[in-house]
Amino acid sequence: MRNNRLQPLLLNFHTQGGTWREHGINRQQVIQRNSPMHDGAPKLWEYAEKLIDEAVEKGMLKEIKVQRTVRIYFFVKEISITSFMPS
Repeated sequence: MRNNRLQPLLLNFHTQGGTWREHGINRQQVIQRNSPMHDGAPKLWEYAEKLIDEAVEKGMLKEIKVQRTVRIYFFVKEISITSFMPS
């Protein structure tokens, strides 16, 4: 099942982007769709990654830079400290 993902990738690559261009598909979408190949056929996945990278270089796929914003919130509870000192 995982290996049959290579055929559409090859078809798009050898038609200069084919339906990738037609539908505005980006690199991350192709990676996500084909990543199960990594577990089932690591050597094919290695080849697929090279094709995907080459497709980006040749302009068949867009490279989308994902910008993430991380917000960190710190909640501090007010603490009252009373010192007990002998008088």
